[in-house]
Amino acid sequence: MTSIAITGHGEARMSQRCICRSDLDTLIAHGTGISPDRFMLMKQDAARLIWGLKKQIATLERSTGKQAVVADGLLITVYHGQSRAGQSGERQDEENAVAIGNKWHGQNHGAGGRLGG
Repeated sequence: MTSIAITGHGEARMSQRCICRSDLDTLIAHGTGISPDRFMLMKQDAARLIWGLKKQIATLERSTGKQAVVADGLLITVYHGQSRAGQSGERQDEENAVAIGNKWHGQNHGAGGRLGG
């Protein structure tokens, strides 16, 4: 939300023209400055934002169900999780990830260290 104050006249015009606060915030945050005191959300502005949001949606869809094991800010492992809780193998995957994490912590590793045998 922008920190811009709205005059009574501005509120009246927003109401008359069906422009809500979130529309105004988007316009000011992402619109093109067409003069020092005017902003316009142009087609290319909207297209750029839509493209970015579509990339985020694709990432969410692709990442759903995946798991990461992180210890002390270090990635230990990643894998595709199971679609249903309790499927055979899921418990073993979790136990293996914990064992790997414990083995990692039992050794003295730097940020780029490798897991020893």
